[in-house]
Amino acid sequence: MKNFKLTEKSSLELENKNILHELLVHQEELRSQNEDLLKAQAEIERSNQKYQELFDMAPVGYLVINVQQTIHDINQTCAKMLGNYKKFIVGKPLFPFVAKECRDKLYAHFKKVWKVGKAYEEIKFMRSDGSSFPAALESILVCDDTGIPSQCRTTLTDITQRVKAENEKRNLENQLHQKQKIDAIGSLAGGLAHDFNNILAVIMGNIDYALLRWEIEKDLHDILLNVLKGANKAKKITQQLLTFAKGGAPIKKLMAIEPLIEETAEFVLRGSNTKCVFQFSKDLMQINGDEGQLNQVLSNLIINADQAMPEGGEVLFHARNIKINSMTSLPLEPGNYVCIQVKDQGIGIDRRHLLKIFDPYFTTKNKGSGLGLSTVYSIVQKHGGHISVESELGKGTSFYIYLPASTKKVSLAKQTEELVLKGEGKILVMDDEESILDMQERLLGWMGYDTVFATDGHQAIELYKEAYQSKEPFDLVILDLTIPGGMGGAKVIKELIKIDPQVKAIVSSGYSNNPVMANYKDYGFSGVLPKGFAMKDISKVIKETLAGKQS
Repeated sequence: MKNFKLTEKSSLELENKNILHELLVHQEELRSQNEDLLKAQAEIERSNQKYQELFDMAPVGYLVINVQQTIHDINQTCAKMLGNYKKFIVGKPLFPFVAKECRDKLYAHFKKVWKVGKAYEEIKFMRSDGSSFPAALESILVCDDTGIPSQCRTTLTDITQRVKAENEKRNLENQLHQKQKIDAIGSLAGGLAHDFNNILAVIMGNIDYALLRWEIEKDLHDILLNVLKGANKAKKITQQLLTFAKGGAPIKKLMAIEPLIEETAEFVLRGSNTKCVFQFSKDLMQINGDEGQLNQVLSNLIINADQAMPEGGEVLFHARNIKINSMTSLPLEPGNYVCIQVKDQGIGIDRRHLLKIFDPYFTTKNKGSGLGLSTVYSIVQKHGGHISVESELGKGTSFYIYLPASTKKVSLAKQTEELVLKGEGKILVMDDEESILDMQERLLGWMGYDTVFATDGHQAIELYKEAYQSKEPFDLVILDLTIPGGMGGAKVIKELIKIDPQVKAIVSSGYSNNPVMANYKDYGFSGVLPKGFAMKDISKVIKETLAGKQS
């Protein structure tokens, strides 16, 4: 019995040991499994962290919208786009972050997503500071395990640069279209001015001739003088048309600026409730300028000043001498200049626009072309000058024009009362307009010159060649620059120089904006005579060219 009890005890101990061993083994397995689970959990957490970092650092914004139409999740990029922190965005609806005028588009966008599974839309979003930006919204529908739609995943891409580029492209296309229209109008204006100048040349030349040639009763004399004054005003209009038709280099002459400022201001502001105030220095120097182009500069500035004062006011015109040296901040060569200030009491110009006002096509007017001030800038630059502007909102604007001053001086009386200069010599005139040839035959004959006429380039060359070879050369040639369908003055002068390198020739044209007219010496001419000339003009140019004085 004793042995049986010992055996039973040993058996129980062995069984307990086995159970304990199994428990230890299971414990070890559980510990190992727990370690594996902890590692897996840590790996999942690292993976989640990596996903969250990638999610937040993605170059586009990500949103998760739940079935309640609120933001379930958002990445850091999207939160920055909206100008806020994630914690202040999650749980809120998306609609408050969208511009009011675009909320219907957002509603339609998500309605389409829940219906067809995906959608794309471009919408203006609002930042927390009140600023806005355009964004591309692309969404897809996500379902749960049972196939029921549970959320909408959306990307948000800032398309500011793309929209800006598209707007710039559209603006460039509009500018190109505008330029083509302006070019077409400019060509038409140039053609009209050319024809008009030819007509004016005939009218002014014949009236001049009539006034000088015959004794006319006072009433008729006064009538002809009035017609001549009207023709001179029409001539100025054609000069403005030609400047509009691409301008070209200025045809300069020594002139006083005061009469031009006064006449232009009074003409532009006639009938306006704007008053002119003139302040000119007594010793104001004269300039070398193109009267027609400077007239357009002043006209543009005066029109702008008048429009800036719809209730009326004063425009101040102040002209003074100024000396520029190397220390001066203005982008001008050192020397003497005339500074013309045009100052209004208008609404002023926004500081943001001041740096752009001389840019082509820039305008703040509803119906403006944006070419007025760019033309002004171009003309002043071509005169070797500079234009600047100062403005203050609600107080007015001042433009400052700087033009190189001349050391020479022509008296105002001499400018307005020049005499017709007579002379002698043999002159060849080429022009395709019969009426101009008739008029010049009378004028030049009265002045004392013998004249021969040609209607095209080939005829002019033959006549000049014959006279030169017969030892009875022409003292002077006057060549029309443009002969429709034929050889014009620029080609004829090349052939005449081959015949006679010492030929003296004057180029004449109704297209005074042609580069040949501005740089006539570069093309072999000795003088220049824009059409629409008066008798005193042609007599002076002929006299100076024959004497070799024209510059």
